[in-house]
Amino acid sequence: MPALACVSPRILKRVLELDGFSVRHEDDYNWALMRDDIEEVIIIPKLGELVALDVMMGAMDAAQMNNGRYFELLPKAQKELSGWSRLDDGL
Repeated sequence: MPALACVSPRILKRVLELDGFSVRHEDDYNWALMRDDIEEVIIIPKLGELVALDVMMGAMDAAQMNNGRYFELLPKAQKELSGWSRLDDGL
């Protein structure tokens, strides 16, 4: 299995959405994602080119997502967002 590497905030958000999470709140700086069967709110920063590994790992732990599931969803998220630009969101 490949090692975890930093991804863009959008990719990480989409991976979580593909795993059943939805954005319940957002502001200029963060997305707050939740899933009904998990009590913890997952905060993903919007700013920056890449999300730090410790933030990614914390989000995955809170989401109860193992590396296998992450790497299963990652190509789908990347494909869906391949044409996306930060300018699309005004970021």
